[in-house]
Amino acid sequence: MKRLLVLTAVIVLTAGAAFASNDSLETCKKLAGDAFESSEKTELALDACNSAEKNYPGHPELAYQQALILMHGKFKHRVFNKTIKAIELLHHASSFGYAKADYTLGMIYFSVFGGQNYKLAFKFLHKSDSKNFPAATQFLTYMYADGVGTKRDPIKAKELILRSANLNSPVSQYFVSLLYKNGSKGFGIKKNPKLSLHYENMANKKKDGEAMAAIAMWLMMGKSRQFKSSTIKKDYVSAFEWAKKSADLNNFIGQMILAFFYERDLVVPANQKLAKHWHDLALKQGGKKALDILNRLKFYERMEN
Repeated sequence: MKRLLVLTAVIVLTAGAAFASNDSLETCKKLAGDAFESSEKTELALDACNSAEKNYPGHPELAYQQALILMHGKFKHRVFNKTIKAIELLHHASSFGYAKADYTLGMIYFSVFGGQNYKLAFKFLHKSDSKNFPAATQFLTYMYADGVGTKRDPIKAKELILRSANLNSPVSQYFVSLLYKNGSKGFGIKKNPKLSLHYENMANKKKDGEAMAAIAMWLMMGKSRQFKSSTIKKDYVSAFEWAKKSADLNNFIGQMILAFFYERDLVVPANQKLAKHWHDLALKQGGKKALDILNRLKFYERMEN
């Protein structure tokens, strides 16, 4: 009986420790998302992740979250080589087959921050795609369509973008609907109104506010510096419609896009009261991240003029 009580106590304590460990990892993940807001929140996030590391040494998701904090956090003092450290952490997470880390590395190597090493970008995006990570699959399609980092292959590009859409990515679904609507040599796709409507309905069906906001942003830019094949027609009317759907789902990005439209007399008549309404809602939901979205929209506007 005594041995049974001791064994029960060990099981309870072990379960408690496991719960605490899991809780510390969840705390790290939650605070990592707030690190963008201020240096104080960045320090809190780093402390939480360091604490979680005691319970989960070398955990790939933990390494990924730490990398995000280093890349996007706000710091009181300059952190020496934080980008290099972030890339090291992402490589660690990637070695465990963590798809998000592979995707992030791919995007870093594609950008100037990673030295625009398209071959390395292709390698890591390919790894992420092999684990069915839709964002990686979608970006990889552009690389195949335009022959960036790999040989141009419209058949492969078409196969990938359709697979990304079928992985239930609303952004890919809407992009495919536009490809079928207009036709695309880069993707080897001919006009097909019926299929265009089918994929647009798929994009609408999944109530994903963030994805709908991403579609709205894409339609507002209407161009791609990196890829000719991913360029779509600028369409403010459709952008407003997708932003409204996103805002109605309480997404702060969609709300800030609506504020931008009402402030500038775009698509709808200027209405400062509505502009303030959506602006305030976005700030309440997304804080400084919402302001970053607004600054990005203003930047695109300046680029046009």
